[in-house]
Amino acid sequence: LKKWATMAGQFLGRKIVKTGGNTKKVDLKILQDMCFTDVQVHGKQMFLKFETGQSKQPPSHIWLRYHFGMWGTLRVNELKTISNSTLYRARYIQDPKPRVVLTFERGD
Repeated sequence: LKKWATMAGQFLGRKIVKTGGNTKKVDLKILQDMCFTDVQVHGKQMFLKFETGQSKQPPSHIWLRYHFGMWGTLRVNELKTISNSTLYRARYIQDPKPRVVLTFERGD
């Protein structure tokens, strides 16, 4: 999981411009326009911290807990490019739909 924390860490300091996914546990729209500020790993769980950075109000923050379970995965920039192997997998193997999709400024 430390590898996944490193992958997520490349987006630290970036603002979220769009959210998506099929999670029913949290309303992802509250994360829009927030800044991704911290990532921590404890066991099979990864905690992502998001903060508002408006100058007129004191910053507020939200921690999002992601539990990887037995076969959890983290995908980075996978929706941007589709390779032939991905197309093959999509045709013959049902890839699970992502629970959480975060689009950061600068298109990542």
